Amino acid sequence: MYHIVLHCRPSINNHEFHGKVTGAYASILIDYKDYDGAINLATFYTQQSGWEFIELEDEYYIFDEKEDLPDDYQAYFDEVIEFGYSIIFNTYKG
Repeated sequence: MYHIVLHCRPSINNHEFHGKVTGAYASILIDYKDYDGAINLATFYTQQSGWEFIELEDEYYIFDEKEDLPDDYQAYFDEVIEFGYSIIFNTYKG
């Protein structure tokens, strides 16, 4: 499993965030064996959530168990197991 971070901005169709925030760092926890495939899926899921991809952060993390994640992300582990991924948007203004 991978923890990948994408820098993104709300798309024009993102009614919840468009005009309210400038961007976000999307932390994507994804259960996929291949890194390149995980990147493709992470970008796809981010776009499906109404965000436009800006850039991929260079660092990524590999995890196998809930305890491998930072404490504040462990709550999302069960979602990753059930759905194959979870996205946490850390938004910012300006």
